[in-house]
Amino acid sequence: FEAARAAHPCLTASHLADVLTTGGLAFAIGVNTGLAEVVALSVVSKVSGRAAKDVFPAIRALYPGHVYVHGGYDGQRRLLSIERLAPAAERWEALPPMSDRRAVVAADVVASKLYVCGGWDGEY
Repeated sequence: FEAARAAHPCLTASHLADVLTTGGLAFAIGVNTGLAEVVALSVVSKVSGRAAKDVFPAIRALYPGHVYVHGGYDGQRRLLSIERLAPAAERWEALPPMSDRRAVVAADVVASKLYVCGGWDGEY
């Protein structure tokens, strides 16, 4: 990085903080990449953290979906639990369990319904 800076010096007195604190860059990153990248931006530095915090509500409103965690393996047995993260509410909620314990499943949400397919119950 230092070699690139030496080869292409920036003659202005601007800093990354000046760009990020306008909110435009952080918002553009969030719109084009999603919530996870805004969170990643927030931990880079104090300045980027403030910028991400300022635009996070607007980005979260653009991505109102949920994150589902279903089934799995806890080291002793397959699970039948399902939980959902509601980003807008910033909380996890338990959902009704699956009818069978399973891990390594495929899943998708279609017409607001979660479908969990396949997987393995630990038996051959």
